[in-house]
Amino acid sequence: MRKGQLSIFLIGVLIAITFTAMGLFARNQVDEMELQRIGIESVATSIKFESNVATQLNIQNEK
Repeated sequence: MRKGQLSIFLIGVLIAITFTAMGLFARNQVDEMELQRIGIESVATSIKFESNVATQLNIQNEK
């Protein structure tokens, strides 16, 4: 390979590595967002459950 071909090849390899790293970073960000969403949903479910328990206790106290 001549010097010009080698430099073009290395630039291509560098671009490929860059796009791969960007793709992995983006996928990691999506995973973190999914974990946050699951956490928020579990807190909401917990609050709803506690609210239902409190309602049931109020109903039993009124009887």
